Amino acid sequence: MNKYRIIVTDHALQAMTEIRDYISFELSNPSAARKHLEAFRTEIRKQLTTMPDKFHPISEEPWGSEGVRKFSVKSYYIYYWIKEESLTVYVTDVLYAGSNQKKRLAGMPME
Repeated sequence: MNKYRIIVTDHALQAMTEIRDYISFELSNPSAARKHLEAFRTEIRKQLTTMPDKFHPISEEPWGSEGVRKFSVKSYYIYYWIKEESLTVYVTDVLYAGSNQKKRLAGMPME
């Protein structure tokens, strides 16, 4: 079984920072904010290190045709794509499941 290198893009890191800040400051729950970030880190490693292709490409276009996939952690989707030739997974965004996914995906960089 191959082991994939995981790269979390600046865009995804910014999304996680915004989630942390929202939970910490707007909801006044810094403990929950820390738990969310830890869950994101843990699940990204767990789900994407060895079998990132277990999740199907998303149905939304044009991203699905580009091989963008997602999985859920708590109330959020982690979006990523796989570069097989270098055994690399790029985590490109983290979005609240209740948000307008297509609108948010339109601003997601693919690198």
